[in-house]
Amino acid sequence: MNRRYSNILVRVVFYTVLALLSVSCSVTKYVPEGQYLLDQVDIRTNAPGMKSAELETYLTQQPNFRAFGMARLRLGTYSLSGRDTSKRRNRWLRRMGEPPVLYDEYQTLRSDKKLEQYFKTKGYLNAEVYDSVVYSGKKVKVIYKVEENTPYRIRNISYDYHNDTLLGSLIKRNRFSTTKLVSGNLFDTDVLNAERDRIANIARRNGYYYFTKDYVSYVADSSLRSHQVDLTLLLKPYTIKADDDNVQETQHPRYMIGNVNVLTLPTSSSTVRPLGTYASDSVASNVVLYYEKRPLLRPKMVRNNLRVIPGMWYNSGFVNQTYTRFSGLGIIRSAEITFRDLKTEDNLLECDVLLAPNKAHSFSLDLEGTNSSGDLGAAVTGMLQHRNLFHGSELLTFKARGAFEEVTGKSRDKSFEEKVIWEFDASTSLTFPQFVFPFLSNDFRRRVNNSQTEFALAYNDQRRWEYDRRIFTASETYSWTARRFFSYSIDALNVNYVDVHDVRGDFRERYKDPKYSVLLESYNDHLIVSSGASMVYDNQSSRMRLDKWMFKVSVELAGNALYGLGRMFDFEQVLDTTTHSLRYAVGGVPFAQYVKGLGEFAYNKFLDEKNRMVFHGRLGVEVPYGNAYMVPFEKRFFGGGANGVRGWSVRTLGPGSALFDREDFVSQSGNIELTMNAEYRSKLFWIMEGAAFLDAGNIWNIRDYDFAPGGVFDFKNVWKQIALSYGLGLRFDFKYFLCRLDMGMKCYDPKDEPGRQKWRFSNIKWKDDFALHFAIGYPF
Repeated sequence: MNRRYSNILVRVVFYTVLALLSVSCSVTKYVPEGQYLLDQVDIRTNAPGMKSAELETYLTQQPNFRAFGMARLRLGTYSLSGRDTSKRRNRWLRRMGEPPVLYDEYQTLRSDKKLEQYFKTKGYLNAEVYDSVVYSGKKVKVIYKVEENTPYRIRNISYDYHNDTLLGSLIKRNRFSTTKLVSGNLFDTDVLNAERDRIANIARRNGYYYFTKDYVSYVADSSLRSHQVDLTLLLKPYTIKADDDNVQETQHPRYMIGNVNVLTLPTSSSTVRPLGTYASDSVASNVVLYYEKRPLLRPKMVRNNLRVIPGMWYNSGFVNQTYTRFSGLGIIRSAEITFRDLKTEDNLLECDVLLAPNKAHSFSLDLEGTNSSGDLGAAVTGMLQHRNLFHGSELLTFKARGAFEEVTGKSRDKSFEEKVIWEFDASTSLTFPQFVFPFLSNDFRRRVNNSQTEFALAYNDQRRWEYDRRIFTASETYSWTARRFFSYSIDALNVNYVDVHDVRGDFRERYKDPKYSVLLESYNDHLIVSSGASMVYDNQSSRMRLDKWMFKVSVELAGNALYGLGRMFDFEQVLDTTTHSLRYAVGGVPFAQYVKGLGEFAYNKFLDEKNRMVFHGRLGVEVPYGNAYMVPFEKRFFGGGANGVRGWSVRTLGPGSALFDREDFVSQSGNIELTMNAEYRSKLFWIMEGAAFLDAGNIWNIRDYDFAPGGVFDFKNVWKQIALSYGLGLRFDFKYFLCRLDMGMKCYDPKDEPGRQKWRFSNIKWKDDFALHFAIGYPF
């Protein structure tokens, strides 16, 4: 971080702290004489299900925002400014802050009416709202009291389809599928409108191209004098103009798809000409692909992604799927689908699909400098991509990276070559926008949404003064979505081969100590051949849901096929230096065998527009067996860090209550992970967001290894080994990315440390009991 941005960060933090200290005494600084600061609002209602946070959105005037529901930081920041607006400092503080909200009697009356109207739309037709104002110095509190009175409920529901028997029967078949319009419920206009949308959606998915919710209306009879409503749902007829210019009522027309024309432009800025001026190929019956000189996409790719098929009834759902499929292709920049009514007796629609392309080739070059605890280095990364390799939107990527770092802590009498770490990475991947697998029918490939197949190869070469290490990786991955918010992935094959050669000096001797047995295999030749699968539900992108959920479940299996082949064909065996037992090997290289499962969830609770409560949990378990006594180090769990229990630095927590040297991160890994987090997030001012969090968790070993006494998982003692921490955080939202700074403090440390209490409420040591984390993005 350069000096300029460091100074800005210091100023932001300084003024934040100053604002916190001055909030209580400065909030009325800019409240004129004879006027009052709107300090609080209180909405009082006995209506079930009515939440204050939702009701406050109907108030035309609300108090200044309180961070964490307590401190008015933005108002405090504004109050720190001086009255001379010609000074940059004062203008800057006012832009970051928020002026005081002055009580306005007229706005309070408007809020009364809006609240009253809202309750009437929810079935409380006789609702009344009264307000009272409490004065305290230069502040006021406004109390809104809602007299709901007896609500109106739906008694009977009847339907009048205006003799449109076909559409009426269609609505009847779907009447009870997802409707919320039920007898006995409140007479809620939001539910009535939702039912209109639902019926329109049913019709447009079954051929009724011109149908909208405006064709659905209601007649409500509330004259029963019992706070009940008899409701009639009316289906308005379709109207046409006859030859004599009179308007005639008729049944709603149902439309079928006729010809489908797909036009691919040569560039995204090309103008569209008449279709007859383009070259063309037949894709399927009544489906024609038009292009300039050569097709942007193969006819088969067009057919597989086209869900609007000639001869089928018009279906708005299939239209949306066609948009999604074509827009998901990397070579397609935009897609546009239009329909033309051919005015035929059999009600045919002609469909035009217009596809504008992205650039097929791209190249990027990145330079970076690194500073790891004073060790300076540099790296250069180049990437080349082709987005349409075989004219099916196949993505071919080549990536290479070279880096070096000089370790200044090495002895000064060492040469430059002996103090420098060199690293070179090269990778290539080929991604197909469909399943590339034998025996799958075209019909199956068409039904699966957003399917991808990725083949990848990677090579990593590390050169240090102690050793040279090469890592070869190959993978085959399938991914797809089945329904909205659900995504799936299958790692059909993942091969990871580590080749450690040219070991120099006493490096290998140093790692013969039993406490390094976890890491020893990482510096010996070893092989991991695994397969896995994962399922994710994530509705973070939903605009309709205020509360967000994320669930993830994954499983990974390694070494089973090789172990079975080893026993069947009597593979060679090598001696395990840790357990002094024999292990099957391929080409003299032993392979790992284990099963690993991981479950994770996050719940993002909406409090109001500027406050959220987030809960997170993660449980992971891995078990080595068969050909392995331990899970490879790179596959093990670790505790602490910016996304775990934040009172500990990364890889410094656990396993269990085991006590290690301060820098012995090698043994502080495990086979079981349990992490739980709760975080309150609140907008502060400008680009800043605050957070208060509580974390709990730890890691454990599945077996009682000698190098980690006290680290084995035991149901009887697990509750005593849950680490606790709490802290505060700042987030800086730059729209395109978010940076965060979290300060975590240990609350309960499960390790048995001589001379220290496990509960850290006294004798707190800054170096041992606090951890500062800088990261990109939210922790969960």
